[in-house]
Amino acid sequence: VCMFHLNLEYSSLEEADQAEVIERCYRPMLALAGRTPFPIAIEAPGWTLEQIDSHDPGWIEEARRLIKAGRVELIGSGYAQCAAPLLPADVNRSNLRLGFDVYAELLDTRPRIALISEQAYSPGLVDIYREAGFEAVIADWDNAYRSHLEWDRRTRQYPQLALGTDGELPVLWSESIAF
Repeated sequence: VCMFHLNLEYSSLEEADQAEVIERCYRPMLALAGRTPFPIAIEAPGWTLEQIDSHDPGWIEEARRLIKAGRVELIGSGYAQCAAPLLPADVNRSNLRLGFDVYAELLDTRPRIALISEQAYSPGLVDIYREAGFEAVIADWDNAYRSHLEWDRRTRQYPQLALGTDGELPVLWSESIAF
């Protein structure tokens, strides 16, 4: 699966450069989704989508069209990108709810899969993502493996579950180096 992470809040990105990033990076990504034989996934916090809409409403229209056509799958992350384990659970719930509001308003969709924001994992997040209605999470393999060298490296090729305090969710592994 090919997934693109959109984040106009990136620390080294100046606000004045947002329109250029949309034009030179995000526009070609949508064009790629329209011409490849396989769908692509796009993850974007709600705040980033609002900024895209303010700079280039046509991008939002095209993304909505490609989502409806099955060429793009939206991956959720919430309204703002944040290190969720450092925040109270209610703040994380609100962040996801606000993100869903933007996804519905701008793209007329509700994501089924969540990218763990900042790739900062804690078991308590599993329950919050489940409560929000997510069916799976994307987590970073490289850093998880670095903390568990006893894991068989082939583990990332097989279905895995993230265990929360009250439930579990399927995990799709990403690779931080490729990401």
